Amino acid sequence: MSTGFPVDPAPGNLGFPPFVPPGDPRDGASGMPTSLGALQPPLADLASSFGPDMAAANAPSRQVPSTSDASSNQLPTAERDASGSAVFDPQLLQETKLQIRAIVNEIARLSRSDTPIEQFWDEFLSRVVSALAAVAGAVWIADDTGRIRLKYQINLSETQVLSDDRRRTPHSLLVKQTFRDAHASLAPPRSGSWAEDEPGNPTDYLIVLAPLPLEDRVHAVVEIFQRPGGGPTTQRGYLRFVVQMCELAIDFLKNHRLRSYGDRQALWNQLEEFVLSIHRGRDLKATSYTLVNDGRTLVECDRLSLALIRNGQPTIEAVSGLDALDRRSPELAALGRLVEQATKLGETTWMSHSAEDLPPQLDEPLREYVELSHSKLIGVVPL
Repeated sequence: MSTGFPVDPAPGNLGFPPFVPPGDPRDGASGMPTSLGALQPPLADLASSFGPDMAAANAPSRQVPSTSDASSNQLPTAERDASGSAVFDPQLLQETKLQIRAIVNEIARLSRSDTPIEQFWDEFLSRVVSALAAVAGAVWIADDTGRIRLKYQINLSETQVLSDDRRRTPHSLLVKQTFRDAHASLAPPRSGSWAEDEPGNPTDYLIVLAPLPLEDRVHAVVEIFQRPGGGPTTQRGYLRFVVQMCELAIDFLKNHRLRSYGDRQALWNQLEEFVLSIHRGRDLKATSYTLVNDGRTLVECDRLSLALIRNGQPTIEAVSGLDALDRRSPELAALGRLVEQATKLGETTWMSHSAEDLPPQLDEPLREYVELSHSKLIGVVPL
């Protein structure tokens, strides 16, 4: 790991202390702050177990006019008791704690839903950023080839992390490092070796990074940009919260993958039934109509046609949705001419309304058929 990047234990072994209000004398001190819950609270009680510590990190403090400098327009961030500790409004702390608990419950419900994955990242990241009152957030995804790309972001331009290569390069290496090590970490503002081939945090914000391992690799990394100023205890609390929210995201990804497997299995079952029904037929005409009508549903197209090649000439045998064919139909004749030219290529050909980038012999047949059928995309598949 690069110098300046404190890395905490793996997500399954997190034992971070609870949050302490930024500016509180206990923040970063050796004394143990009070907490309403254990170090490893159940997820349902996560927000309440942080107690006033986490709430204070996000809630406004009780402000009073300064009497020491009447000409100053600055108000102190909080009252101080006799020991110098910050005093936060109990009602605001309780309201903030309830808001955080509500956000955690929303993320938990979201993880159990069948929400489309694009919508999930939107709702998940917005709630995590909101709960931490963070500046920005991002979700990075690695595909099967290992290529990393930005999946979703909130206010990322505010951080200027992608504004130029000087910032982009060390940050990119920082994200890649999280994918490689599968380890949650904190990157302090303006930290790193600044070598061209070393990870670093080129921003003025604290970066919180948490991986989402799925099966044998890290599927995604959640990145949160938080305002600097809190001590180590507060920062570790941020990390713990993000990691536990990512555990919910992992549950969603697992469920989503299982649903995908189920959909795929259902498709295979449907395909098997389709093939059996085709082979059961003994009459060419009946079998042809079964193929185009049932096949249209399988390939999810508007119309499926079957052409048979006899003596080198294609004949349209069946068209989905039609019980009988009108051989004098101009549209059917145009389709036959298009199929004739396309099959001469000997390979599957996809055509839109334009013949651009297609062999010249398809230009006129394609234009003629599109004018009659108003099709936007046509595929000819030789068998």
